[in-house]
Amino acid sequence: MKTITVSGSMTEHAAMLRLKRFLSKEGKTIRRNKANTEAAKNGDRFYIVDEEKGQIIKTASTITAWMREYGAMEEWEYVIGEESVRDIIIKQRPKQ
Repeated sequence: MKTITVSGSMTEHAAMLRLKRFLSKEGKTIRRNKANTEAAKNGDRFYIVDEEKGQIIKTASTITAWMREYGAMEEWEYVIGEESVRDIIIKQRPKQ
């Protein structure tokens, strides 16, 4: 029987700091548009910058997918407000 663990919540700020450490190894960083900007209102709240080129290479409305893509988040962790505990448990259930 597989054990399901759900206890790893983190704030958006904590997630950004962790992802920033992972991205720095590749010469990238993450930034966030202020909530009242047009970019944020259009759904592009976060963006990843290639620091060497000085170019935005990715944009997104949430950070969780990037956390998982770059290996900065375990499957049982979640960013408060982006994924619910229910979503985490469903992901961990054995596939039938």
